[in-house]
Amino acid sequence: MTRTRKHKGVTRRELLKAAGAAALGGVLLSTAPGRRALAHEEEGAADLEIHMGEMYFQLHKVNGEEVQAEKNAPITIRAGQRHLIRFENVGVVPHEVHFGRVPDLKARLYKENLFGLGDGTSPTLGFLGLHLLPGESATLHVWIPESKRGEWEIGCFMPGHYEAGQRAPFIVE
Repeated sequence: MTRTRKHKGVTRRELLKAAGAAALGGVLLSTAPGRRALAHEEEGAADLEIHMGEMYFQLHKVNGEEVQAEKNAPITIRAGQRHLIRFENVGVVPHEVHFGRVPDLKARLYKENLFGLGDGTSPTLGFLGLHLLPGESATLHVWIPESKRGEWEIGCFMPGHYEAGQRAPFIVE
């Protein structure tokens, strides 16, 4: 016969089950779709907010103010400053964002990565990309050096997306 100790009307086994359920609930809530760690706790703190949808990127807000930008229109950012860039997947399928130039559709990345070495020989060094499921968002805290001024691009390398036009000029001035 197994004896269980009661603590204020609750058995030790019931207490452990409740603690386990609470811990599991916390883990599930922290990984729920749409929840991402932010560089700052304020959702509205982003310098740029960009929506990703079926075959487009669209600038949605600049410094908290809504803008009326065309889909896949150029997006401009200043070099030599820290920026918060918030991406939100408003589409119904997963999307990615990569920063670079000279697309390699076979490797599904840019040969020259904006956040890589910049020598064109090591496309895999640096930040490769951000993958978001439908309804998810993420905020990137970036600093782009003066040496990276020029015309770059953001693109989605999910199979068929880049080819269908999901890319936009990303101008670093």
